Amino acid sequence: MAAALRQSYRRPQPGQSKLAVLARSLGIDFRALSPLLKRARMNKTFISTSGDLSSTAPTIMWSLEFCLLPSSHPEGGPRTCLRDDLRWCDQLLCPLRILVHSCHPDWSMETIWRDRVTALSSVEQENLVTNKAPAGAVVSWLLSTPPSLNPADSSSSFFFYIQCDGGKQQPGRSGIYPKHEIFPSTALSEVLTYDSFVIHEFPTVWVSRTELPTTG
Repeated sequence: MAAALRQSYRRPQPGQSKLAVLARSLGIDFRALSPLLKRARMNKTFISTSGDLSSTAPTIMWSLEFCLLPSSHPEGGPRTCLRDDLRWCDQLLCPLRILVHSCHPDWSMETIWRDRVTALSSVEQENLVTNKAPAGAVVSWLLSTPPSLNPADSSSSFFFYIQCDGGKQQPGRSGIYPKHEIFPSTALSEVLTYDSFVIHEFPTVWVSRTELPTTG
């Protein structure tokens, strides 16, 4: 039994292997995780093909995670964990995580955000949440207005970011993890192939109501 669990932990599922091959052929740095992990179990990314395989290439329909960042540090202090030389810090920021599915690579971030998040009912929005959160958390986040934001713009001001791996080592630091802003008009396919952006089962995009410092 223990040996079987170890093999399951190490070996990707058949569907994951096909997905990984197709993703890498498209220039996407896809990493399949153990099927025992929650992130792998939540993933509904799949390969879509038409009836006539000779006319249309297979398309990956992605699950996509949005991490909704609070407007201020939970303790009221500066968001030091968003410095350019550090990872986004879950333990300090406690982002609200939501997961959407069946996202076409040709769709823009703006389209995905609208059709898969903001256009949904409040009940549907709450069903997207994957971490512990109070009832109504998504609606509250969407309606919140940061102090620096004009209330008239509160319904349309969302900033999208990704964090990339492979930062250079520097003396006295563990590494640099570049953060890049993604414009709303950017297609998901462009996001997926961003230099050093690693996809662990599905892509993660960070969303903020205010503009954040980036390294690119």
